[in-house]
Amino acid sequence: MLQRLLTLTCLRLFPAALCVAATGVQAQPADVPPGSLESSARAATGAWVLLHSDEFDWRSRGDRVSVARALAQRVALLKDRVPSQGLDEQARLERREARLASPDGARDPLQARSRLYLSTSYQHRALLRLLEDILEPLRCIQEPGPVRAEMACWSAAAAALLQEDQLALAISTLRRARRLPRQWETAMINRDPEVWYGQFGRGILAYVLTPYLSAAPAPEERSSAS
Repeated sequence: MLQRLLTLTCLRLFPAALCVAATGVQAQPADVPPGSLESSARAATGAWVLLHSDEFDWRSRGDRVSVARALAQRVALLKDRVPSQGLDEQARLERREARLASPDGARDPLQARSRLYLSTSYQHRALLRLLEDILEPLRCIQEPGPVRAEMACWSAAAAALLQEDQLALAISTLRRARRLPRQWETAMINRDPEVWYGQFGRGILAYVLTPYLSAAPAPEERSSAS
C-alpha cells in the first residue's frame, strides 16, 4: 500500500521511468499464470495503473472498463476546457482548404499548407478532433460486446493517445492564442497531457493489447482445434 502511494505521488511529479526506478515497481510479466478471473475492478484505481500494472488484470472486464472510464473522464476534463470553435472560423478554415485543393490555389502550395497547418484555427479544430478520437473508442470499450471488438477499440484509443506531437502542437498553439489556460493555471490531472497521454497509450499496448494477443490462439490454431 505504501509503495503504491509513493508511486502515485511520484508519477504526478516525474516521468514514469524515473518513478519505476525509484520505487522498484515492475510490470507484471504477460506469461504469469492467470489467477482468479473474478473482476477486480476495485484494484484498478484509475488510469495510472497503465503505467505500472501491478493492480491491473488485463483479463478482468471490470478492470478494463474501470481504466477506460478513468481515461475518458481525464480526457473529457481537458476537452471541456477547450472552447468551441466558432462557425465563422470553421467556414473560413474550410474555404482556405478548398482554395489550396484547387489547381491554382497558391503560388507556393507547400508554404501555404504549412501556414495553414500551423494556424490557430487549424490547430483548434485538430485538438477537438483528436480528443474526440480518444474519447470515442474509450466509450466503445465501456459498451458490452465481444472481447475482440473491445480490443479493436483499445487499439484505436492507443493510436489516438500516441499522437503526442499533434497534441503538443495544438495545445501550445492554443495557449499562445490564449484559447487555453497556461499550464500552471490548469488542474493537475491535465498538466502536460502531451506527456501522459503518450504514456497511457504505451500502457495500453504493453498491458492490454500485447497480453491479449499473446494469449489469444491464432486463427489457424482455432480452426485446426475445431
